Amino acid sequence: VKLIALEKNIGTSARNYFYDQANGKYVFSFDDDSFPATPSTIYQAVQILEFYSHLDTLTFYCYQPITGFIETGEATEIKFSDVKKKEFSGLFYAEGAMCIKTSSWKKIIGYDPDFFWGSEGVDLTLQMYEKDMRAIYSPGLAVLHMKSLQNRDMGNNNYFFTRNHIWTLSKHFPLYACIPLISLYIIRKFIAICLYPKYTLPYLKGIKDGLLGIVWQRKKQKKLTLRQVLGLKRWYLFLYRW
Repeated sequence: VKLIALEKNIGTSARNYFYDQANGKYVFSFDDDSFPATPSTIYQAVQILEFYSHLDTLTFYCYQPITGFIETGEATEIKFSDVKKKEFSGLFYAEGAMCIKTSSWKKIIGYDPDFFWGSEGVDLTLQMYEKDMRAIYSPGLAVLHMKSLQNRDMGNNNYFFTRNHIWTLSKHFPLYACIPLISLYIIRKFIAICLYPKYTLPYLKGIKDGLLGIVWQRKKQKKLTLRQVLGLKRWYLFLYRW
């Protein structure tokens, strides 16, 4: 076991350190409270990635036993195609339940330190999509996420996700797509405020900080092509889901 100790909490961008120092062919990523459901899960994941050599990442079925929530429950709804009816190709990346080829990781920039937390997986999937990398979701391979409702501030959650989604759209989409996508996303958040008024301040702060950071975010990333923008039709349903 190699410990990588950081001087301060830098959020999810700390994962860049273990990805960059990994020497194996595959890197598995789990949260501090998530783990493979069975001893054979790792082996089966490697078998899939070895058989489908063109694939770059594999996301597991991620289930929360304490809350009963399936984190990857909507994945099949935004799939691009089936892989032999068992796995699904698309934009999938659950940080606490996934595997990526080490060589594939080196093609992308990695976790954005400005995000700190929230929506970082969406940013990564679009980085991979821009590089024409292939990701699959395997519902037959499970990871258990022992996520507790204690010490979870939904106000912070709503703030970070709102701000970072706006930043993600700013980073990756050309202006003709960025403006309508962000506008629709903000409208969706105002509807959420009407439905959940107790989270009004976090939503509004997320919108404000998201808009203030647009210029800086647009300088970071190469933008998607028109073909790639049009190819995300099913993904937009995920973006505006409830």
